Amino acid sequence: MLDIPVGLTDNTPIAAVAAGVAARVRRSVVEIRTPAGSGGAGTAWRSDDMIVTNRHVVTGNRARVRAADGRTFAAEVAARDDANDIAVLKAAGARRFATRDRGTAFSRRPVVCCRRAR
Repeated sequence: MLDIPVGLTDNTPIAAVAAGVAARVRRSVVEIRTPAGSGGAGTAWRSDDMIVTNRHVVTGNRARVRAADGRTFAAEVAARDDANDIAVLKAAGARRFATRDRGTAFSRRPVVCCRRAR
């Protein structure tokens, strides 16, 4: 679980909180592009090859993934759940993805979810 970054309090403006969270998770965010031209972002879930994203990001079964350090990998959809708009990609040959602690569902802490506006 990501705590509020050091130095921030409950009275800190939301922009500062968001900037602190972004700085802590930036390395685990990957860019996803499909052969059809669609794309979006995902999160490196395991350090070896697993990426979690929204199902609508991957329109087919294949994609290219670019890690925060610039490395690119071919990826295949390993699982998808249309009803919950989630997909799991397996990146071929990927090693040492940066990941973040995920915490537990029982921690009852605030959650930050960012999405690009359309």
